[in-house]
Amino acid sequence: MIVLPALRGGHRTEANGLNGRGEIVGESENGKGQMHAVRWPAVTGSAEVR
Repeated sequence: MIVLPALRGGHRTEANGLNGRGEIVGESENGKGQMHAVRWPAVTGSAEVR
């Protein structure tokens, strides 16, 4: 399991699936408590999401 980083000031993230490039797509909370669509790029050979 990998903890997905939230948007700046946010605390909550939610993964909804993978796109055709193997990237995680979902939602993340910003510092104002609003949820926004996000994409976390795939990182080859590492457990770190940037």
